[in-house]
Amino acid sequence: ALSTRLNQAEAQDLLVDKDFAKFEARASLITNQIERWISEKTRSCAGDRRQAIHAEFAQLQGAVAKLQDAGAEMDAYHLSTDTLETRMVHDLGELRDGLHEYADHVHERLRVFSLALPLLIMSIVMLVAVLLVRSILRPLNQLVEYTQALKRDEYSASVPSGGEDELGVLATALGDMSSHLLNANLQLTEQIQFNQTILLNSPLPIGVYEAGGQCILANEAYANLVGATREELLTQNFNTIAAWQKTGLIDDCRTALKHQIPKYREINTMTSFGKEVWLECRLLPTQLNGHAHLLTQFVDLTERKRLENELRHTIKQQHAREEELRAANQKVEEATRAKSRFLAAAGHDLRQPLAAANLLVGTLKFTKPSANQSEIIENLEGAMSNFDGLLNALLDISKLESGVIEPEYDPVAVADIALWLKQSFAPMAEGRGLAFKLHFPMENLVVFSDIHLLKQVLSNLVFNAIKYTPQGAIMVAARRRGSDVLFQVWDTGIGIEADQFERIFEGFYQINTPQDATAPPVPAAARAERRKQRRSNDSESGLGLGLAIVKRSLALLGVEITCRSQFGRGSVFGFSLPLGDAGQALQPASTP
Repeated sequence: ALSTRLNQAEAQDLLVDKDFAKFEARASLITNQIERWISEKTRSCAGDRRQAIHAEFAQLQGAVAKLQDAGAEMDAYHLSTDTLETRMVHDLGELRDGLHEYADHVHERLRVFSLALPLLIMSIVMLVAVLLVRSILRPLNQLVEYTQALKRDEYSASVPSGGEDELGVLATALGDMSSHLLNANLQLTEQIQFNQTILLNSPLPIGVYEAGGQCILANEAYANLVGATREELLTQNFNTIAAWQKTGLIDDCRTALKHQIPKYREINTMTSFGKEVWLECRLLPTQLNGHAHLLTQFVDLTERKRLENELRHTIKQQHAREEELRAANQKVEEATRAKSRFLAAAGHDLRQPLAAANLLVGTLKFTKPSANQSEIIENLEGAMSNFDGLLNALLDISKLESGVIEPEYDPVAVADIALWLKQSFAPMAEGRGLAFKLHFPMENLVVFSDIHLLKQVLSNLVFNAIKYTPQGAIMVAARRRGSDVLFQVWDTGIGIEADQFERIFEGFYQINTPQDATAPPVPAAARAERRKQRRSNDSESGLGLGLAIVKRSLALLGVEITCRSQFGRGSVFGFSLPLGDAGQALQPASTP
């Protein structure tokens, strides 16, 4: 500190010397300039002005004197400074000597201290090292113990408390990792239990084998399939199973394990436990705990194979029956054709004597017979007419069954059909005391059909309606329904029971005409006419082919017949035909 103050004093003294030198130089310069200025002014100015200048010069000389006094004072300051410097040098010398003595004392003490200091530092370092090692090793030991617990799968072990240092962060990370491992282990355990439950309780027979062939898992379905227990299966090695060797299944197992590819095979074998089975075998290679294993699945085909064999046997029998039916059908067709040829020949041969008999009956009417003879002639005429109708029906059904009739479609005017119905059946119905009505609201309708088959269908339906209606009315209707025309024949006859709806369309099936219990009393004069009608009704009973002809005729046209009836109140039959072109309508014949 003293040296610093001496240096500062020397620096300040130098500054003062510089300032004083500057001051002296400035004062000398000012004095010289004043003297030059006075001399110049004295030479150039008058007397008064000189006096003023001399006065000013005297003032300036006073100022210069003051400056000189200041310079003297400055010299005295310099002198005092030199004295102070000399004293300071002396003091500094004394101070230096004292410092040397103190330095020697300190050096001696430091020499002694330098001998003890390494021992002290070493002791402190060792103490600090021990404390540090203990503070570091304690959490490290805890972490080591915790990691060893994790290695033993003891995930519930307590996590060492962590701080903010690296070990604390490591302990926290280990704790988090332990929690994740614990959750993952629980999930894995649940998944293993779930998969094991599925495998053991699956209805599909499943077994798992090591690469060496030892069975390590078999479910109950597998045991039931081969006729063994699970414990027996777990003792097996597939390399020693004779059935697998015989069917080539062992080679497939080895190939699947070697090339890690699935293999499939269908076998029929006798198991080691004495059960014959058909199996579809699926061999699926997989990895378990880092080792190759073989997952086997079996599908029991025994029942399916049995059913297939039964089905093949049934099909074989069916083919045999079909051959028999085909042969029988061929015989029936031949018989039908023979029948058709016979009926055609018989019809042709019978029509000649029938025509002769009708001619003879007509001739008898002109012989003026008696009343009894007239009744006999009428009965004979009715019988001949009935025979003619039966013959026509037989010929019609024979043609329909033999398939010789092919429909010829043409436009047919519905109004002309109505006129034909009125001319053909109105007299017959009125002769029996029945009202005959036609309901054709749109007379310009045209249907596209076969006119001969249409007449045949309508004539049989109307004839049956008249035949089975003791009293009341018959109505024939034709109305448009979309793109079709609906034909219906209504009657108030005896009706049809519900259980006879299907049978009435069979050939040679008839509904017996009941006695008319509700008819009003007939006068005596009309009894003969009623007896005549009854005899005529009996003679027209026919063979029950009318509705059969209707159904087969409509089937040729691709149309179905419908029937609604209420027993004791009447019936209605209907069918629909497609609309046709009115400009090309055909004119039907005027007689049935």
